[in-house]
Amino acid sequence: MQAVIPVAGQGSRLSAVTAGQPKALLTVGTMTLVEHALTRALELGSTELLLVVRDPVVEAHLGSRFADHPLTYVRQSSATGLGAAMRCAADQLRDPHFLLICGDIWCSQPLSSEVREAFRSGTEMLDLVTARALDQGLPADAQGCSTRAQGCSTHAQGCSAGIHVDQGGLITQVDDPPALQAVQVETGIYRFPQEVLRAPVTRAENGEESLQSMTRWLIDQGWPCRAVSSPGPWINVNTPAHLTLARELAARAEA
Repeated sequence: MQAVIPVAGQGSRLSAVTAGQPKALLTVGTMTLVEHALTRALELGSTELLLVVRDPVVEAHLGSRFADHPLTYVRQSSATGLGAAMRCAADQLRDPHFLLICGDIWCSQPLSSEVREAFRSGTEMLDLVTARALDQGLPADAQGCSTRAQGCSTHAQGCSAGIHVDQGGLITQVDDPPALQAVQVETGIYRFPQEVLRAPVTRAENGEESLQSMTRWLIDQGWPCRAVSSPGPWINVNTPAHLTLARELAARAEA
């Protein structure tokens, strides 16, 4: 299965720590954020890795292979949302389904067996990896650092959408931003059907095209969309506070 990993964003809210480099090259633990994303793709059985980049420094850092797997680079002239980044890779996508893994997420835990089985099942549906919205799976002794991180213990502070599911685990609603009653939030890992590329382009006021609008379009078209949970903590590294928390938790996990 092919995997698309968007890493074109500069991370304006992280400018104080990126020194002008893409935020995907920030390190958490022993790897950069983009290397964590690539590792997730391989964990889910991907054999072809497509990186959507804006800056040649990412290619200079990674080279042509990762863990003995070839890397393909797709250029995005401007960072106009994850939906637009996915469309940039459309000409490279051949499989009925493909992975999309955001290049700025971090998790200390391996993906659950339920996620691995669902993503490799070949079923005709959209799969999203989700986490609990209330506590994000943070250990109790991490509450101090999460308080310093301005509420990062609530995963909705770092994620882009809340997920509502029915009793069968199918998604019924996607909130962007997350509603307070959302029980689960997305973690930035998706298994999309090719059909998603037919979604009409819908841009927000800032000119960006979100994945959430494309996901909602799939649901409206009658596609079954399944939420598959995986334990955390999950951190979507959007701010210096998120980066600090991720690094603290990574240090604890590696100790």
